[in-house]
Amino acid sequence: MIYNLQKFQAFHSRLSMRTSSTTDLEELLAYLLTEILEFLSADSGSLMIYDPFEHRLKLFRSIHHPYMPQKKIFHLNEGIAGLVFQTGKPIRVEDSRSAPPEYKLRNAKGGGSFLSVLLKISRKKIGVLNLNRDKDKPGFSLEELKILETIKSQVAGIVEKGRLLDELSKRTDELESLYFLTKILHAGSDYKQTLRGFLRHLSKNMSMERSAVIKFIEENKTDLQPPFEILASLNLKKTDLEKISSQVLEQLKTDLLVRDSYPTDNNDDITPTTLPYLDENKPMELFCLPLSGEKPARNHFLIVSSRHDLLVDREVAKRYYRLLRIISKQLGVAVEREGMMELIRKDQKLLLDNAYKSNIYLEISKELASTLNPRIVLKKAFEQFGKLIRFSTISILLFNDLEGYYQAVIQPTAPLGIKYLKRLEGEIPKIFRDYPANPPLSETEKIQFEIFEPHKPHDRIIKNYKHTLHLPIILIDHVMGLIHLSTAENRPYTAGDLEIITQFTGIFITSLKNAILHRQTEKLAFTDPLTGLFNHRYFQEVLRQEFIRSRRYQKPLSLMILDIDHFKRFNDSFGHLVGDRVLVHVGRVFRGAVREKIDIVARYGGEEFVVVLPETPLFGARNFAERIRETIEKEPVGGVDKQLSVTISIGVACTLNSSCDKPSDLIEAADTALYMAKNGGRNQVCIFQGEAKDGVH
Repeated sequence: MIYNLQKFQAFHSRLSMRTSSTTDLEELLAYLLTEILEFLSADSGSLMIYDPFEHRLKLFRSIHHPYMPQKKIFHLNEGIAGLVFQTGKPIRVEDSRSAPPEYKLRNAKGGGSFLSVLLKISRKKIGVLNLNRDKDKPGFSLEELKILETIKSQVAGIVEKGRLLDELSKRTDELESLYFLTKILHAGSDYKQTLRGFLRHLSKNMSMERSAVIKFIEENKTDLQPPFEILASLNLKKTDLEKISSQVLEQLKTDLLVRDSYPTDNNDDITPTTLPYLDENKPMELFCLPLSGEKPARNHFLIVSSRHDLLVDREVAKRYYRLLRIISKQLGVAVEREGMMELIRKDQKLLLDNAYKSNIYLEISKELASTLNPRIVLKKAFEQFGKLIRFSTISILLFNDLEGYYQAVIQPTAPLGIKYLKRLEGEIPKIFRDYPANPPLSETEKIQFEIFEPHKPHDRIIKNYKHTLHLPIILIDHVMGLIHLSTAENRPYTAGDLEIITQFTGIFITSLKNAILHRQTEKLAFTDPLTGLFNHRYFQEVLRQEFIRSRRYQKPLSLMILDIDHFKRFNDSFGHLVGDRVLVHVGRVFRGAVREKIDIVARYGGEEFVVVLPETPLFGARNFAERIRETIEKEPVGGVDKQLSVTISIGVACTLNSSCDKPSDLIEAADTALYMAKNGGRNQVCIFQGEAKDGVH
């Protein structure tokens, strides 16, 4: 069987497109398994995912599997999947009738061929992929096993992304709290005051009544100086904290809590170490979490009290542990930032021989710490870095966690020629693929490039470059990106230049990581978890801003309110899961129809959606609404057993055709038009036709 490059690329392209647009875990896994079966001409298959909390394999998805038992959870010493997971080695059997007895096949005499491979990301085991082929067809070949080995990293990444998205959808309230926690940590206040505010927020919003942050001191300590420092505490007595800190220190000494086994992204479900604690003579548990990250964060610990429901519901406990891990990571970032600032303050004395560089580094640190906007962080970093080292372009490559792709930003000093840009866009991915990145960049994966405005836009075009310098970006022991310099000058980069870029990267990456983390948390806080559209709160803020702009510049602003006709029938007749599919389907159509970065689509509540159309008159909005209505009516809902058709009713209003003194007036006008559409028989568009202002329609 020959797998040509075009078919291989098409397979990867389809998976990338589907995973970027699908948030439902079941739908994603079903599509993924179906694509793999078709790609490798398999008749059946299954995806089994490893659950570290249970230390077992769980059957997540099966398609046409002939001998899959009824149970969904398997011990690691069971069957082919357990053997593959434990050994990490793939298993290929061309004919089950000749399979070794130790495989313990359920239907060895029935014939047929199968493949089983381990799914993992870097060193983290995700699960096992099993494929079967009927006995009347040729058995799986070594070539097909190699192909499966080639695509399994992408499959593992998709599965892990799906699991993360599914988990995120269950933690909306927790993400809201994390959003505020991030703002507290990066507000720029006094360090210890920030930690105390952080703990108070944990107590108020997350039911963690008792908490503390402690730091262990490894160097320059005397016999009179305790080996730890209490940085902040809440509702924990100093004497108790000293005992707790001593217990943690003893565990470190006896390897009960090993420093080198800090929780990382490869071990997300580790259970935090528990410590006994008497609360008014009542025994409780305290959870002790080492803060993940680089030093000095690795010497810090977060201690919080347990909640009473942890021993009742294992799933609640599991989510609680994960939440604690996320909190520890957030806190670790803040500690890293403070540690970096402390290092910079100490390094000032060592840089007296080069006051110019010292002042620039300090200026970079201040500027980068003043914003949480990733684009502004990049622009400021590029501007300041130009004072330290010569370059024609500086490029930053990082993985976009929310969108799921690698993105590179190029800052030129002058306009670039086509040859220069093409060479740069080819060289950066080639260099980065040689690093053990997390996630890895495949040979077929494309990077999204963005070119900033040149620092000197009126200079002559630079046609090509002669020398380059690059350095991997490492976050929490993983290669996460690349910093790349090129110059058109005929002077090679030196070891001194490498030292400068290394120092700059240490300062710059911490600020960029903080900004990206803030932006990710901010986006999640304003996103509807089911449809992926903006939520009601974000819509109200955007409408307020656009309303002010519309009145200031005398531009039309239109608003559409849309309601799914007879939505209750979908829930009553087919169940709420199908109802959710209908909402996701309608939201996807809206998102694909509007003008990108101009119009705003949001879920208003329940089965209602809104679309804000800046600089759009009433009849233009009506025509657009009619196209949306027709598209919804013609396009059936996918991913369900029956072909379900959906219709919508739409109300449209415009500021120029209604007496709107405030945003709520425009909402009321569009809502009135929606009421007319529903009373008029549904599946139609109605407009609110009030008095036109200044005779404009």
